[in-house]
Amino acid sequence: MGDIRDPQLAEPAREAAELGLCEHCLGRCFARVDFGYGNDERGRILVEEHDLETTTPEECHVCEGLMGRVDRMRDVVEADLAGWAFDTFLVGTRVPPDVLEREEMVWEAIGAEDTESAKSELNREIGKQVEARHSGIGRENWTVEFDGPDVNAVLDTRFDHVDHVHKSLFIYGRYRKHVRGIPQTRWPCRNCRGTGCTECGASGLNYILSVEDLVAAPAKQATGASEATFHGAGREDVDARCLGSGRPFVLELPDPRRRFVNLDVLRRAITTCAAPAVSVSELAFVDKDAVSEVKGHRGRKTYAAEVAFEDPVPTETLFKVSDMLEGTQVAQRTPSRVAHRRADKTRHRDVTRCLLVHRRDDGLQARFLLQGDAGLYIKELVSGDEGRSDPSLAGLLDVGARCTALDVVDVGGPSALDATIRAEE
Repeated sequence: MGDIRDPQLAEPAREAAELGLCEHCLGRCFARVDFGYGNDERGRILVEEHDLETTTPEECHVCEGLMGRVDRMRDVVEADLAGWAFDTFLVGTRVPPDVLEREEMVWEAIGAEDTESAKSELNREIGKQVEARHSGIGRENWTVEFDGPDVNAVLDTRFDHVDHVHKSLFIYGRYRKHVRGIPQTRWPCRNCRGTGCTECGASGLNYILSVEDLVAAPAKQATGASEATFHGAGREDVDARCLGSGRPFVLELPDPRRRFVNLDVLRRAITTCAAPAVSVSELAFVDKDAVSEVKGHRGRKTYAAEVAFEDPVPTETLFKVSDMLEGTQVAQRTPSRVAHRRADKTRHRDVTRCLLVHRRDDGLQARFLLQGDAGLYIKELVSGDEGRSDPSLAGLLDVGARCTALDVVDVGGPSALDATIRAEE
């Protein structure tokens, strides 16, 4: 570490001073010699100890006044950040390349090894001053954070212009879709690919509403974010409802102006805005790792399926076939209805429960509760999809069958099925 008053520093310090340096730039030549000092203090000590002469920052050969404008640059950063709400920040700077080149030449000329660049000093000093002026003031207690700050403020020192990158805000929740006919995420028109045409009524969308839009709009308004990305734990068909405790999701909001959001107020705002189509619950702030956790969710899912038969089926036959399906592994080739947009391959999924909960007196319609692995295609499990799903309800009954209405009643765990059964009863 050494001592900044070490006589051995006299000669390199004199050589540096004779090149026309200010105290800041002189001190940075020996920045890692002795701790507890600012670089301007190091420079001042060297001047006093060795009777050196330095210039003002404005006349400095290296910084040409840059180090004399720290207070001004602090004010610029502070004013720019004033319109945003956050907890942690980090300051960066863009320093003119010729400044960095000149200081490198000085260091080489005097053989300096314990140096610090002007860029590094400005980052630290501006950040320290901004933090000190906002420490413990109200809700916004700005704190310097090196690892994943809420906002990175990058000052261009030539033009006093600040660019900032704000860490995205992530909100976890569960949504329930109470109506049929809306997709989970925005669905661009296939004909115009989102540009607008007569087929989509110039909207650019196959569906005007989506769960994503209904949830994101109030969240963007509350946080001041201009964009939002919806990440769901799988998705249900457009014509299926999602009930029960709802489907997990994470809403990603880049560049939020306000990070301090009352989530209970937001929940009510979303539910009011999205009613009667969608409601949300269990909102919580999470970090970005939650996105991969939600998207990788592989928990079992429970469905309520209304099934119509081409011919009447006796109750005892329905019970028998339900028992046959339960605990069976099903081989499902990519369904014909989605083969145009998904890879054509065969997947194997387990049916963990299959329960008949209602049969119409004429035997032409029944309601089943089905639980299975994530990725199990329920409509094809019912119809067989012309042999692409085997076994299937239709195949075991040897009667044509189709799913006329489908509801997701639980996304998560096997224990939830018992509660669903009790509710059905």
